[in-house]
Amino acid sequence: MKVYDGVFNDKPSFHDGKWGKSTVELSQAIEQSANEKRTVHPKYQVPISE
Repeated sequence: MKVYDGVFNDKPSFHDGKWGKSTVELSQAIEQSANEKRTVHPKYQVPISE
């Protein structure tokens, strides 16, 4: 459990602010795409570094 280890065992986690921002952006793009019936291209997606 990477998130658990990051919080309770002081180990690094790949879930950072950039990851959070890209997750929110993707959720908003899905909703916008459905409402507008068009493709929406996210701008802030980041790769997962392990």
